[in-house]
Amino acid sequence: MVINISGGSGNFDIQWSPTTGVSNPKSRETLAYPKTTTIYTVTVTDNLTGANTEHQIPIVVKEKTINARNNTDRPNINIGCYNRKSMV
Repeated sequence: MVINISGGSGNFDIQWSPTTGVSNPKSRETLAYPKTTTIYTVTVTDNLTGANTEHQIPIVVKEKTINARNNTDRPNINIGCYNRKSMV
């Protein structure tokens, strides 16, 4: 998610909420990894004047369904198993 800010003093605080699943909740540019549909709110505060504004951004998460009708329709899933041994 990226926000563009215009006007004001240029000295801003940014806060994304909720912060769960947000890579950097105090940045103009951040990544969001919600597990379910989430409405994010970004609050921008001008540190010089104290003026602030909010904007809501909905992120919709849809489930992906795989219908396996026969062996050729089944997805290939590879799971790696690693055995960690201590070297002394």
